[in-house]
Amino acid sequence: MKKLILLLFIPLMSFGQSFDDAINFLIINEPDWACEAFVDGTFKKRLEIATDENKSKLILTQYHSSSVSDDYYSISEINLSKIIRIEAQQSDKGCAGIKIITNEYGISSVAIYVNGTVMVDYNKFNESYYPKFGWYDEKIRIKNDEFFNERSKRIIKAIEFMAIENGAELKQSYF
Repeated sequence: MKKLILLLFIPLMSFGQSFDDAINFLIINEPDWACEAFVDGTFKKRLEIATDENKSKLILTQYHSSSVSDDYYSISEINLSKIIRIEAQQSDKGCAGIKIITNEYGISSVAIYVNGTVMVDYNKFNESYYPKFGWYDEKIRIKNDEFFNERSKRIIKAIEFMAIENGAELKQSYF
C-alpha cells in the first residue's frame, strides 16, 4: 500500500514549479524573445536577468552602447515582494515591453560606465527619477509580432510566480 501511495505522489511532485524554474525560464528564453538580443555590432547581450542570492530581488542588467558617450550598464534590482502589478505594453512598433510596477522604493537602480565609474547612483534614482516618473521598470523588451500575447503572458506569469513566492500582493488591472 505504501508503494502505491508513493507511486501516486511522485508524479504530482514532478509537475510542481519552483522559483528556480521561473527564473531559468526567463534566462533561457529571453534571447529568443528579445527585440535586440545583442547590442548592435557586438556579441554583448543587451539584457542579463538574475536574482540575488536570497532570491528576493530580480536583477536586470542592461548594456547601453552609444556613439555619443561611453558605454554603460543600467542595473535595476526589483524587490519581488514589492511588485504590485506586471503589464504587457502594446506598441505599434516591432518592439514592446513588460512593465513591472512596484510600491514606493521597490526598485533600486544605478548606471555605471563600463570602466566602473558610477554615472548615476542609487540615491539619485530614488530621489529624482522614480518619484517623478513612477516606481516601475521596463527593461524587458520583446518582439511585438503575432506571438506577442503568448510570450508576454508567459513572462508575466513567471515574474508573478516569483513575486508571490516572496510574499507580494499583486493587483489586477481592470483597465
